[in-house]
Amino acid sequence: MKRNDLISLLLMTAILLLAAYLRIDRLDTIPNGLIPDEAMRGYDAYAILRTGADSFGARLPLFLRSFGDYTPALYSVLSLPFIAIFGLSAFSTRLAAAFIGITAVACSYQLIRRPFGRTAALAGAFLLAISPWHILPSRTGTEWNLLALGPVLTIILAYRGLRRPPYLIAAGIAGGVSLYGYAPIKIFLPLLLAGFIGIYRRELSHHGRTALAALLAFCVIATPIYIFSFTPAGLNRFNQVYAGSQTSLLETIPQLIWNYLACFSPNFLILTHYTRPKPPLPHAHLQSVGLLSWFEFFLLLLGLVQVLTLRRKSAWFLLYWLLVAPVGINLHTNSPWPILALTMLPIPYALGGAGLAWLLALVTRSQRRVDGPFKAIPGLAESPLSIPPKGGEVGRFSPLWGELEGGHKLIPEWLVRAGAAVLLGIVSLGLLTHFRTMQHDLFYDFPVYGAKAWGANTGDAIAAVEALKGQYDEIDLLSQDLASSIYLLFYTRYDPAIRQAELAKNPEQTWQTIGDYNLGRVEDYLARPGCHLILTTIDNGNAIKNQAPQLISLRRFDLPGGEPNLGLYAFPSPLPRIIEQGVVFGDTIMLQGFGLVSNVGSTVDVSPGQSICLILQWQALQTISTDYTVFVHLAGPTNPATNSPLWAQHDGPPAHGAQATSTWHEGGIILDPHRFVIPADIPSGQYTVQLGLYDSSTGERLTVQQSDGQSDDAVILMELNIQSKS
Repeated sequence: MKRNDLISLLLMTAILLLAAYLRIDRLDTIPNGLIPDEAMRGYDAYAILRTGADSFGARLPLFLRSFGDYTPALYSVLSLPFIAIFGLSAFSTRLAAAFIGITAVACSYQLIRRPFGRTAALAGAFLLAISPWHILPSRTGTEWNLLALGPVLTIILAYRGLRRPPYLIAAGIAGGVSLYGYAPIKIFLPLLLAGFIGIYRRELSHHGRTALAALLAFCVIATPIYIFSFTPAGLNRFNQVYAGSQTSLLETIPQLIWNYLACFSPNFLILTHYTRPKPPLPHAHLQSVGLLSWFEFFLLLLGLVQVLTLRRKSAWFLLYWLLVAPVGINLHTNSPWPILALTMLPIPYALGGAGLAWLLALVTRSQRRVDGPFKAIPGLAESPLSIPPKGGEVGRFSPLWGELEGGHKLIPEWLVRAGAAVLLGIVSLGLLTHFRTMQHDLFYDFPVYGAKAWGANTGDAIAAVEALKGQYDEIDLLSQDLASSIYLLFYTRYDPAIRQAELAKNPEQTWQTIGDYNLGRVEDYLARPGCHLILTTIDNGNAIKNQAPQLISLRRFDLPGGEPNLGLYAFPSPLPRIIEQGVVFGDTIMLQGFGLVSNVGSTVDVSPGQSICLILQWQALQTISTDYTVFVHLAGPTNPATNSPLWAQHDGPPAHGAQATSTWHEGGIILDPHRFVIPADIPSGQYTVQLGLYDSSTGERLTVQQSDGQSDDAVILMELNIQSKS
């Protein structure tokens, strides 16, 4: 291997390792949550892996049913091997996107090298590797990042096909498959290929049959998605996001033109300002940096000068690419939008790489046209920075530090090199600062300010529900949109076969019920008798508590920045029965009331195997510093298994630990649910429910003053009449 080839290989390997670090490190927690689209793609892949059908039961689908629309199945299919290896998780769902991003960096090197040489290709690949514009989609488990890979892969295969015709067919296949990525590519890619065919029509004519076969392969693969796009299901999403959906065509055209031009504005590319009043969401960009830095923008302008200087089709084709990239995305109501504008990649970084290579060439005084790293890029000799002779003499100019034909002196070489070195130093320092700012934002700030947009804590909240749901009669989740349902399916790894059977049995209840869970407005379910476990937002929980004071707060899930997010609650229906004279434990805690959520009375008829939910209402008589554990015992005749009167019990801190006694203050009222199951083999007869508290660290019980003046370490709450069904 030649020395220059080895250096290029080592540098490109380092760039790819850097790209992998920025896209894979802490992938499961940054972003710290999942947007609904990610959960949907991951769960559909999980369903296909387990059953061969998506979550709705469609066998090997080309298009997946989503939130009121359909999306191509390509990303879910690409996720299959990762979910098969690592199981269903945020990490496995996003890993395909990360590898797509790394592959795009590698492919960008091949694309940039053709017009600008190796130095520019290495520089462009490096700029793409550290680009926040590209990193965030690479850490998101959706098809977004296919916008940046599909066109690049198609074009580099087409370039290879100009010399080796079979690669043209591979390009046609790659282009057709790429159409099953994110929606904007359906307009952009045909325009890009049309430009390629127009620019390289002479070269393609030498491989007529192969080129036609490639075009046929593209059309055959593309036909299903274009047919589907014009069906009512396919048009549903377009009708929702089309910029002209609420206006006439004449009113829409100026907006479409503005959307197109705004994609090239520094406001969008550098400052990330948007044309719509809708605030930008953090899954589109980082707050501290723009899509491009000012230094990259400067290099991009230098690269544009290179394109205008070079007389190469490949350079002009990149310029054409940049100009047609916003076509299609300007139809979107939120255009310009960083995710949609991924069609522009990697062209800004290709031009930036060309500009950086130009500066390097000036500093190193490289005049020869060679392909090695840190050598001159093609076209330097015809650089427009060359100074014309005095008197307007027309002639062919040599590089800046040379002479004109006829002996006229130009700018001194040392001055050119010094100026270029200063510029290169400033740009390099700026890029390093930009990178360090971006890196700190990505790994430290973004998990805080982006937490809400990414549904942070949702997985933890659903895990808490799963741990407690066996102790409740009803499990209710707030789901005024459809996000709660897909989060529930994803985080519980709900059996896809069971889900498919539920939908087949009752297709109208698509999102209202999933297994034991009720989804919808929580208020709609609270009238049902029983003990409810509720997961909803803190704001909604507070609104319910204003109308139903018996709502018990079990746990809060705050965002990393401290903002209230989700709350876990227990809701007894009906209210606990209040005792006329409260029972006092240890002179510090009073039991004000208790009750069963379905039947209340001095004696309750129950059956073996039945679940009993007991709601206790406590009041702190003084501030408490000790953590006590509540015990509820079912006592009766001697149990042969325990050789004691104990038949069932539930021990635990108040409200599952959410209301520890060490946090109680004088006068505070606490509702506390406890649940136990009547053993299936218990004999018929009369049993008592006994209640007490003990020190969690020592096991010492609090004494209770009985009505007859005697003290004990437990109180009998009620009698249960247990009747065996046999």
